[in-house]
Amino acid sequence: MKQYVKGKPNPEGLKNFVMANPNGIPLDFCMYEEKGKEIQSEKVPPPEKLDAGGRVVLKLSDTLTEKLSIYVDRYFTSVPLLDKLLRDRNITATGTIMLSRILRGIRLEEDATIRKTRGSHDQVVRNDGKLAIIKWFDNLAIYLASTKSDIGPIEKCTQWSKKEKKYIAFPHPCVVKAYNIYMGSVDLLDRMMGKYGMRDQTHKWTIRVIHHFIDFAIAAAWLEYCNAEWYCKETYSAILSVQA
Repeated sequence: MKQYVKGKPNPEGLKNFVMANPNGIPLDFCMYEEKGKEIQSEKVPPPEKLDAGGRVVLKLSDTLTEKLSIYVDRYFTSVPLLDKLLRDRNITATGTIMLSRILRGIRLEEDATIRKTRGSHDQVVRNDGKLAIIKWFDNLAIYLASTKSDIGPIEKCTQWSKKEKKYIAFPHPCVVKAYNIYMGSVDLLDRMMGKYGMRDQTHKWTIRVIHHFIDFAIAAAWLEYCNAEWYCKETYSAILSVQA
């Protein structure tokens, strides 16, 4: 079960997939057991070519109702996953996507062209109008796939430019803005657990896992208490994010 995730502050450990609402309150989670044990949705059979990340999203979305939107990072995002969620569950999804997972027939602006102006963007919308692939250039080219929205409307974003040594405004597609807003929910939960977590005096992994989930429960309860008024609204549009 032990995993190594390059780039993490603590790269070795157990992997816990979490789904949370915009306020950081966890709605569901599942532990990665080990390679060879497939993660299966109880409601929808996954496509044959769907990877482990996509299967996790399908499993976590078993507890969701229709007409919701979820935001995921590039570990999970793939075209088969977005199609499956929309077709079988009427759930829209948005996520950054790896270039290798974009269909070869899709042609977007080349890096040499799009990097000339910060904020440059391009998109391809599928013939049925239900899927958009977006390329947006900030400091690097970013690829997104969405069944929720596309580039428009375009807003302005202001950031510091090291080259010009001043704040500059550049185009900011609405799909990028929404992704940046809603993908921070799981990070908020992690931040709460990191700041006020139990200090382990042992290296036994079993005890550390128990302590982790005690922290998980306490942080979730505190976030729910802080956002109690949010739940008093009769209707709301739940926007979720999934991260590992």
